[in-house]
Amino acid sequence: INAILRQTLELREYSLRTNNIEVVPELKERLPRTMVDLYQMQQVFINIINNAADAMVAHRGRGRLEIRTDVRDNTIVVTFRDDGPGIPKDIINKVFDPFFTTKEVGKGTGLGLSITHGIVVEHGGRIDISSDRGTTVTVEIPVIEKAGDEEETKKKRTLGSGLPRGKAVLIVDDEKSIREGLSDILSSEGFDVETARDGKEALDAMERKKFSLLIADVKMPGIDGKELYRSVMKRHAYMRDKVILLTGDVFSQDVRNFFRDTGCPYILKPFKPGELMGLVREVLSPDPLDVDRLH
Repeated sequence: INAILRQTLELREYSLRTNNIEVVPELKERLPRTMVDLYQMQQVFINIINNAADAMVAHRGRGRLEIRTDVRDNTIVVTFRDDGPGIPKDIINKVFDPFFTTKEVGKGTGLGLSITHGIVVEHGGRIDISSDRGTTVTVEIPVIEKAGDEEETKKKRTLGSGLPRGKAVLIVDDEKSIREGLSDILSSEGFDVETARDGKEALDAMERKKFSLLIADVKMPGIDGKELYRSVMKRHAYMRDKVILLTGDVFSQDVRNFFRDTGCPYILKPFKPGELMGLVREVLSPDPLDVDRLH
């Protein structure tokens, strides 16, 4: 867990520093090892760190984030404590609910903490949030010394194997935690990643550069994922079969019709990072795109 935290902080170092966030890690030495999914646990830590940073920057333009690890009763305890404005008592019990968000319209779907909660619970752990002179998020992860299924463990460890490293990927999502979290995960796998906050930024980026893969949210302000997909197919035909859409809505008739008519690969929110990486491998591996040969 300490190693995953250090790697996560290294990935987020530039963003935290430029936002005047001081990070104080106090990681217990000789922390016991345990079995976790690397991508999923990294997503947990990224979401928590990003939420804390956003709150502190919005509150006073800077902040301090303390991160501690410890072990209690065969459980690894990771504590994130920030000096931001805290969370009002009337909403603190709702923060892990899917689609709950305090951000203004167009600034996020509220799925970040819901995904975080789901991942921790799936690992047999628990997550708690409290607010007193800032916010404290506590993640408890059980110590598991041996995997029950060696083949599944091997599969998880080699999740990124076979992926064409160095390929350019564009991630489009109006929710910062998901956008940056996916960027960090794909960057750690050797991809050249750029991000965009909406469809217009994405189209502008594609005018400047050719990408091997586009990952975009369906519901965004302005140009949404469906309109973005259609525009990309018209302007950049080389991207056919190289688009993955993220969606929290498969019940609306227009969304169902869109996926039926286009056959565009999609993944349902909230998703596990490992699931997305599997789809990335599926989309890119059969015929990796060499953008250097494109005109």
